[in-house]
Amino acid sequence: MSFTNTLYLPSIGVNISWSISRPTGPNEIKTLRRLLVTSKDFDFSLYIDERFNTIGCDSIIDDSMEHVAKIELVKKFNELYQSDIRYRRGDGYEGDLSITLEKFIEYLKIEERNYKLNNILK
Repeated sequence: MSFTNTLYLPSIGVNISWSISRPTGPNEIKTLRRLLVTSKDFDFSLYIDERFNTIGCDSIIDDSMEHVAKIELVKKFNELYQSDIRYRRGDGYEGDLSITLEKFIEYLKIEERNYKLNNILK
């Protein structure tokens, strides 16, 4: 798979890469989407399941820096998930919103902008 987009996250110290490999718009297909997370010391993949609004990893993460990066990205995903009750599915919820890869990327961009602004204001 070819990754066509990259975003550097200085707060975590990683690059995330992804590709837009499906149609978007009113007829978009919700599916499993892959993010490649890289730094100079490690790389791993995270998967966003747009059907169930979940995130997961494809491998066991042993390296502590890699583990921290995974925890931070999952934490950011969960913050987005908790931000609107319409994202929730199961346990009596019938959410009608999906966390798409694009929504998650936009959320990360906003969080990183806030991180940079806070560092400038210190």
